[in-house]
Amino acid sequence: MQLRHRNPQAGRPYVRSDKYRLVSRAVLGLLPEAGPGLTAEEMVTGLGFVLPVELFATAASVRWFMTAVRIDLEARGLIQRVGPRKPARYLARPQFAVPAETRPTRSILIPDWSTPDRTTFPRDRAI
Repeated sequence: MQLRHRNPQAGRPYVRSDKYRLVSRAVLGLLPEAGPGLTAEEMVTGLGFVLPVELFATAASVRWFMTAVRIDLEARGLIQRVGPRKPARYLARPQFAVPAETRPTRSILIPDWSTPDRTTFPRDRAI
C-alpha cells in the first residue's frame, strides 16, 4: 500500500499492508487521547515491546516503519501533533484511540537510557 503525506510534493513510499496494519494499530494503541502525548522516541521504545521480532528484527526497522506510519496517520487525521515545542508530541484523536483495556499492559513509557550512546533498544539487550 502507498502511504500518505501531508505535503503532496513529498515522496510516498509503498509498504507491505500487513506490516502497516500491525504498526498502525500498535501506534494508535500507544498514543493517549489527552495529556502531554508521546514523542517519537517514546513511541519507538513502546513499539519495541509490542511488535514481533520476526517482522522487525532491528531498532532501525521499527524506527523507519513507525516514522512512515506516523506521518501517514497524521495525514489521514487519525493522530495529531500537540504543542509548539520540540520534540514534537503526538496524541490519538479521541474517536480513533484504542480503549484502555485493550492497550499493551507492559510499562512502555520509560526508556532505558542507561547506555552512554543512548541507542539501546529494548530487544537488543540480553535478557
